[in-house]
Amino acid sequence: MLSVLISRTASAGLVPSCAEGGVLGVLPGIVGSIQAMETIKADSWRGDSLVGRLLLFDALAMKFRELKLRKNSDCPMCGKNRTIHQLIDYFEFCACAAKRLPRPICKCGETPRELKARLDRR
Repeated sequence: MLSVLISRTASAGLVPSCAEGGVLGVLPGIVGSIQAMETIKADSWRGDSLVGRLLLFDALAMKFRELKLRKNSDCPMCGKNRTIHQLIDYFEFCACAAKRLPRPICKCGETPRELKARLDRR
């Protein structure tokens, strides 16, 4: 949870969406593969998990760095006196929300309702 590491967030509308800010095409696949491997390790009780560590990946330099993290007892999300009890809706928070766009599900721009209607017509 980045909100644990970053104590304040930008105001809504100041954070560009992935479509506006851009995403390096292969990056979601690389990060997704790492997340999938973490899930496999957790489910099989094998290997060393990333719990307590933050893995940083610089795709342009093709370098990984690892930071060890200690639990902060004053953390607003996981500390003794929590003040954050739920995650924010990042779709609503990002710049897309200001434009009131429906939530796209794929590159073609279909919303979940449009996809369901199309599948139901088959």
